[in-house]
Formats: sequence, C-alpha cells, structure tokens
Amino acid sequence: MLARHPLYDRPIAVMAILVAVMVLGGLLLPRLPVDIWPSFQSQAVFIRASVDRGTAEETLEQVTRPMEGLLRGVAGVETITSLTRPHWTRLVVSPTADADTRQVLSSINDTLAAQRHLFPDEMQLRVGTWSNEDTPPIAFAIGSGNHHPHAFHILLEEVIIPELASIEGVAAATYGDEDPARLDVILDRHRLQAADLSPHQVAQQLSTLQPTSLAMQLRNETGVREQMVHMRLNQGGADSLRNLRVDRRHQLDDVAQIVAQSAGADRVVLVNGIPGALVSVFRSPEANGYRVSAEAERRMQHLAAIHDFDLVIPTATHRTINAAGGELLSSGLWGGAFAALFVMLFLRRFRLTMLVCLAIPASFALAVIGLASIQAPINIFTMVGFLLALGMLVDNSVVVGESLSRAPGAADPRERVRLQRRAVQQVAMAIVLSTLTTIAIIAPFQFLDAGPLSRPINAIGVPIVWSLLGSLCVALILTPICYAWLHRRHSHTPQQRPRWLRALECSYARILHFLLRQPAIAVLVLALLVLIPIALVRQHPAGLNMDASLDTDERRAVLPIVQRGWVPQERLSEVAQEWYAQLQPHLQDLGATGVVAEIGGRRSEMHIYLQPVDDGLDSDMVADMVADIIQPHLDVALQAHLDRARGEAASSGRQQRWRRRTASADGERLHLSLVLSHPHADALPESWQRLRAFLEEQPGTHWMSGPIEDPEPHYELALTREAMASGFRPQPTHWQINRLIGHRHITDLPDGTPLSMGPRRWAAPTMAELEAIHIRAQDHSDGAPTSIKTVAAITQPSTIVGDDRIRRRDGMSEHQVRVVVDADRRNDILALVRDPGIGARIGAPDGLQVSLTWWQQRGDDSRRTMLVAIALAITTVLLIMALFYESIIAPFAALASVPLALLSVIAWAGYSGGEMGVMALIGCFFLVGIVVNNGIVLVDRLRRTVAPTRCDHSPRVAAALTAAARRRLAPILLTSATTIAAAVPMALGSARLAGLPIAELGATIAVGLAGATVCTLFVVPLTYYWLARLRRGLQPGELS
Repeated sequence: MLARHPLYDRPIAVMAILVAVMVLGGLLLPRLPVDIWPSFQSQAVFIRASVDRGTAEETLEQVTRPMEGLLRGVAGVETITSLTRPHWTRLVVSPTADADTRQVLSSINDTLAAQRHLFPDEMQLRVGTWSNEDTPPIAFAIGSGNHHPHAFHILLEEVIIPELASIEGVAAATYGDEDPARLDVILDRHRLQAADLSPHQVAQQLSTLQPTSLAMQLRNETGVREQMVHMRLNQGGADSLRNLRVDRRHQLDDVAQIVAQSAGADRVVLVNGIPGALVSVFRSPEANGYRVSAEAERRMQHLAAIHDFDLVIPTATHRTINAAGGELLSSGLWGGAFAALFVMLFLRRFRLTMLVCLAIPASFALAVIGLASIQAPINIFTMVGFLLALGMLVDNSVVVGESLSRAPGAADPRERVRLQRRAVQQVAMAIVLSTLTTIAIIAPFQFLDAGPLSRPINAIGVPIVWSLLGSLCVALILTPICYAWLHRRHSHTPQQRPRWLRALECSYARILHFLLRQPAIAVLVLALLVLIPIALVRQHPAGLNMDASLDTDERRAVLPIVQRGWVPQERLSEVAQEWYAQLQPHLQDLGATGVVAEIGGRRSEMHIYLQPVDDGLDSDMVADMVADIIQPHLDVALQAHLDRARGEAASSGRQQRWRRRTASADGERLHLSLVLSHPHADALPESWQRLRAFLEEQPGTHWMSGPIEDPEPHYELALTREAMASGFRPQPTHWQINRLIGHRHITDLPDGTPLSMGPRRWAAPTMAELEAIHIRAQDHSDGAPTSIKTVAAITQPSTIVGDDRIRRRDGMSEHQVRVVVDADRRNDILALVRDPGIGARIGAPDGLQVSLTWWQQRGDDSRRTMLVAIALAITTVLLIMALFYESIIAPFAALASVPLALLSVIAWAGYSGGEMGVMALIGCFFLVGIVVNNGIVLVDRLRRTVAPTRCDHSPRVAAALTAAARRRLAPILLTSATTIAAAVPMALGSARLAGLPIAELGATIAVGLAGATVCTLFVVPLTYYWLARLRRGLQPGELS
C-alpha cells in the first residue's frame, strides 16, 4: 500500500504534518531559555586572600607562597598567577584543557579548608569563578518619593524585597549593602595619646571577639584624619563593646566612639534627584531570565502605583530582548517583503511565489524544534542568525520551484508527476551539497576556541544550520508535493520568462560565449575584476584594519565625581540634585531612561541609563554630552571636567579600548607587551637592562619601557601642634607640595623645550627640594608663605618603600614591559626574545624567560585557531564537493568567486572610511557560505551539461556551457536578490544592539554578495572550462 501511495499522492497528510510542525515550533519557542548574551563561563578560578597587616613581602611569605604550594597539588591545575600587595593577594588558577572548572573550584575549596592552619588566623578568603549567568537579569533604582527615610527602609525590607523574592525562578533579591551587624569604632587620637595606646593595639583587642570581618582605615573629618575600625560582630552589639578592656586601665569607651550603622549608611543613592536605593534580582540557574525580568518589572510597577515611589530600571533582560527583537523584526519584515517581491518579479506566478515563501515559516518552525532538542538559548546573536537565515531559506525552494516551472507539462497525471520528479532530481544534489557546505563552514567553530569571535559565530550559526536543514526538507519534500497538488486538475505548460529577463539572459549568454572563445580577453576581464578592488584597497587602506574585539556597550554612561578636599555628604547630594535639574530637559535627546547618583563611600559616580537600542549614540558620546550640559563647582566636579581642563579627552568612566595598532609616519607599528620571568626577583632589573640594550640594536624597534628603577624614597611629614593651631592641615599641605614640586612631562616643543604640567611627577623629590618649600595655612590663604621646615618635621624612614606589587606565575617572579615595533618585524623580534638561550646571549642571569602577556598570547592563539578553523572549513567543503562530484575541478570552480567577494567587502570598508569591525568579520564567514551555494548551483548544471573530460576548444562545447550557465542565471539572480533584500534593511539602519552595529553585518552581506554574484556568473564558468581543458591536456592519452 505504501508503494502505491507515495507522498506525492498524500498532500493532505503532508499539509497536516506541516501544520503540526509549525504549531509545535510556536509552542516550544516561549519555552526556550532567553538571555541577552551567549552563556560564558570563565575558564579560571579566582582567589583573594586578605590579612590585617603586613608589607607585600610579608604577605608573600605568609599567604602567597604557602597557597601556591597547596594549589600545585590540586588535580587539574595548570598555571597559577598571583599579584601580591600589602595586606592582600590575588591568585588566578587556570585549569588544564581537559579539566572541569567547577570541579577544580570544589577541589581548591576543600584543599584550602583542610590546610587553614597554615595561614594567619585573621585571613579572609574568597574563592570563586565567574559567569555572565551570575549577573542579575533585572535591577531597579527606587526613589523614596514622599516617604520618610525610615518608612522607606521598612517599605524595602517588608514589602518590596519579599515580593520580588516570591517570584518563581528568583534566587535572591537584595538592595544596597545592608548589614545590621556592622559596627564602626572611631578612635580619638588625643585620648589614645593620653592613654599611651596605638590604634593597632586597640584593633588587636577587638580581634579577640572573633568578628566576622575587621578592617582599619582613616576617616577624614573636617580636614583631620582619624582612625576608624570597621567590624562585623555576629554576637552582641555596640553595648557589649563599650566595656571591652583595651589595657589594664582603660576600656574601649574611654578612647573611642562606637557607632552601629548599616554598610550603606555612608553612601547615598539619588534616583532622578530623589534619595532612594538600588535593588538587584538574581535568578536561579535553571530559571528563564526573560520571564523573571518581565514578571519582576510587572510587580514593581504595581507596587510603585500603590506606594507612590519613583522607579527607574537600569537593566532588564526582557527590555533589551524586546528592543532588539523589535528592531530585528522590523528589518526582517522589510527584508521578507522585498524577497517576496523579487520572487514574484522573477517567477510571475502568485501561487508559486506563495509556495516558495511558505518555506520561511516552515523552516523557522523546524529550526525552533531543533533548538529545543539541544536546549540552545535565545539571545541577540541568535535573533541575528534567524534574520540572516531569512534570505537563505527561500534559496532552496526557489531553485526547486524554478526547475518545476521549467518542466514540460503532460495530460497524463502519472506522466506529469514523473516529469516533476525528474525536475526535482536535477537540482536535488546541488541544493543538498550547498546546504552541507554552509554547515561545513560553521561547524569548525563549534569545536575550536577561536577567541572572542567563537561565541557570536556559534550563536548566529546554530539557528542558521537548523533553518537550512529545515529549508532542505521543505524544498525537497513539501515544495514538490504542494506544487503537484496545485496543478493536479490541469496540464501544466511552462510559462515564458519575462521580457526583461529574456533580454538579460541573451546579453549574458553572448558575453559569456565571447569570453569562452577569446581566452586572452577573458583573462583581461578577470584581471580587472581582481585589480579594481585591490586598487580601492590600496587607495583606502583602512579597510585592512580588522578590529576583532567584541566591545559591547552596557547602555549606561558612568561619570566619576571628584571632590576637592573633604566635602560633606549633604553638599554632594545637593550638587547631584542640581546636576539632575540641569540634565532633565535634555534626557530625551540623550536617550536616557533615568539618572542615578551614588554619593559617598570610596567613590561617587553618576550613572546615566540609556535605551537598549541606540541610533548612533554610545555611552562615551552621551558622557561627553553630559559634561557639556552640567556645570562644575569649585569643590565638586566630574572627572570629565578635570580631564578637559588638563587638555585630555573626556571619558565616561569606561576604559577606552587600547589600540594595539597605531599609525605612524614610517608605517604601521604594534605594541608588544612582554613578561620577564625569573626565579629571583632581584635579577629582573639587570635582565631587563641587558635585554633593553639588545632590543635597541634590532631594526624595527622604536620605543621601550624604561629601566626597572630603584625604589623611590619615602618621606614622612608630621605637622607640629603649633602649626595645627595656626590653621595648617595635612591634606591642604599635601596639595601644596604636589602643586609646587610635582610635574609631569607632556611633550617636547619644536625647538626642543620640554613641556610639563602638574600635579603628577615621575621622579620623587629630594629632601632639599622638600625643605625649600614655602606653604600657606588653610585658614590664612592670603597671608605670607611659611617655610615648611618651621611647621612640620620631615623624616625619611630607614625602610625604603618601592613597588609594592609582587607578580608571580608558577613560582617565578614577573615584570611587564612594553616595546613598540614595526608590524612587519613583530614575529622576528618575538622569535629573538622567546629563544631559550636569550639569557646567555645577552649576558643576563641564568633562568630568564621572556613571553607575551596573557592577553596578547590569547590574541595570538585565537588568531591562529581562527585560521585553523577557516582552513578546516575550506578543506571540508572541498572534500564534500569532491566526494559528491568525484572530481577536483568542480570544487575549485565553485570556490573561485570567494576571494573576489572578500575583496569587495574589504574595498567597500576602506572606501566608506571605516575598518572591519567584529560584525563585519562575522558577516564575512557567512558570506562565504552564501557565495559557495551559488557557485555549486552553477557548477552542478555545467557538469551535467558538459563533463570535464569532454571539454575542448570546439564551438560546440562553448555553446553548451553558455546554454547551461544561461539556464542557471535566473535562480542565481533570484537567490542573491532575496538574500540581499533581507540584508539591505539591516545595512541601512543606524541602530546598535548593545553597542554592536548591525549595519556592518548587513552591509557586509549585501555588498559582498552583490559583487560575488557578478563574479560567480563569469568567473565560475571560465574557471570550470579552463581547469577542465587543463586536466584534459595533462592526460597521457590526450598528450599523445
């Protein structure tokens, strides 16, 4: 029965299956995990250990070295990098390639817990790893509105936090740094002097209570710096501390003031100029971040309406996804409309056009089912992948539909079905092969770590792969069945091509036939196709600069607030409110959703939160505009204001991207960051001095870090009691010293005069320079200056304080230096310094090792792995095509237009005045797959018409190849037009998704495919013809 009733005779059943697939895909789509970015898990374990006291050398001996010894014995640990400073050390443990990071983390925790007795008792330890899943899916900035501060605090603790914590999938909801067990012990220095006690003695007595944390710092109060001890006591409180004896005669209450306060009491949050709080919502690992974010906002909006408080949402996963989805959906609808228009224009049949366009939802439904089967998450890059697949999905159906429309009709239904099957079989191998080659280009990045581009390429590639597999099933099964069902009642007769298409086919056939018959002119034409892009690249070399850094924009401008001297918190809040009033009329122009100022603590900042999708304004631009709008004060200003005053560029607080490539008059130069390693730290200065002299003799080096200087002298200045009574204060005195003797070298003027400015200086002042200074008292700034020797005692301790950072890697001391070299000399200089015998060659102490820093080595490894992935992809494509065609001519002919497509993209990037960004590089990978598809469709037809063994110089072969190429002109133009139509809306848009310009991606696909289509129509037939003739001429039988 099954043999008598094939799928062609069961259209209703097939349509029912199609509807079921689309419904299943629609039901599974909301169940897929959703996040903004692809999941990222750090491949390292981070350890931070802190102690109460000790120099860097003491911390090294007490903490770093014992911990390194323990970590070397943990299974799965490959390298250990440490940075030791006074009171703390930070270690980064890199696991081996085959080790699981979380398993290594668990082993490290167990080892350190078992050997806790090897470390100081007061040591605080923090061990963990990092993942972008640890970031909250949504955060809120809540303004108190008309609520009293105490009532607002109760509202947070008893209403808002419990409501958010009750949401399904929420692991925790927190606000600020609330910690009721925290106590501040403010030491009175006069009482301490009278009791003959030191702050460290008091802190030692406090440590006997075994607090959870204990830290000592200076507090600046009206210009006087006093000691303050921060501690967290789980048992007891302020009352229990007052009777604590610090010696045999005094209690703590005699020498200190004890204040119980929360950790956030010294920090104020202003939400749109109103006091408030920051609330973060964290999801559980298995929860859907999109749903958690959406439900949390819904409940907070409801609470805000009931309790009348202001609400600003700094970050929300569902808002970013919705904004990105809306932007991409708009581009997709326009692209789909243009694609349908081109299909209708070429095929001129409404039913066939609708049949071809049916491949889009059907393929997407199958792709969603595939993503659900592997639990792949949906993110911004996944949505971009679906948008790119939009133009590729109709390609297979277009080829099948165009072949069916050319099939001859027949009155007999059985004969008509046989002819339609034959038409599908003629193109089946080509579309199967084109789909496999596209998958082969993406597949290597699923298994190789090619650096920062791997994750976006994989995230974009996964939906494309599943969509193409669905498109293949639709084209080979659904399209023929539906086509046969639509024409079941009458005999189909091929419809004539549109007049303009027939004219285009005739012109193309004449040109191609002429080139096949005139090889010299054909070579000249090919040379022009290659030389024109190369000439554009040489004229605009910026297109060759490739910036593969994945710099995303968090959609907030962070502006640090600086203060002159000690500024009361009330004054900072007053200035922040004034600045918000100045910004309020401009918020819409800035694209800002809210302004949050965090005042007090270690650092004060203003955060301008922006819309998820911008129209060309990134965070740095907004920060620059904000610095223009708000007015600085003498005591409070933005860091951007000070930067401008010093003649430097304004910054939003976000680190500017460091350019490893710098243009120069002599050509392109690169920065090399080298690491010198030696078992003994004392040998590093001499080693660098000798290596520096060796590098200075090498051609291509331009600048190097200076010598590792001797430790700078350390001076202590103590104001006398009489000076303090006369109005002198430590902080203003420090400022005057910097202003009078501090300087920084800026540049050299054309006449050779050095240009310097303060307040920073590279060299430490001498004792004579300090003693020659005359300063003024803070309370008598208009009085005569006084010699510093009369108001303060200047001493130089016997202990010399140098660089308090100790870097180590696997037990070796390290020092980082930088060298600027010519780009073409980089590899040669690296080979010289990496030579194992470099130490003996330059006369350095034995044991010297030179390597790149982790970041630069990671970049080199990533580029090398990317080249391997590209080579593996090309090799796989060649093998697949050679396996299908059993020939090496067809693969090389199909790939002939790929280099020209990439040249077109590079030339366009240079002509438009930009460089190849990360989105353009991603577009190039997928462009190759699309170009190869067109080449395969054309080569398959050429091979079926004229086998490579039958190619000769006769006019008959040229005419046959011309006719075959002419027959594939319409499908190639149609598939290219639909893909370009899907990319053009992206290319013309100016929006950026989280800082990533999708216009680069669309322009790369559109420009590259447009240039490659022209090249494919001429280069592929000529290459096929010439390679076939070359192979035929090299055969022994033909030579004889």
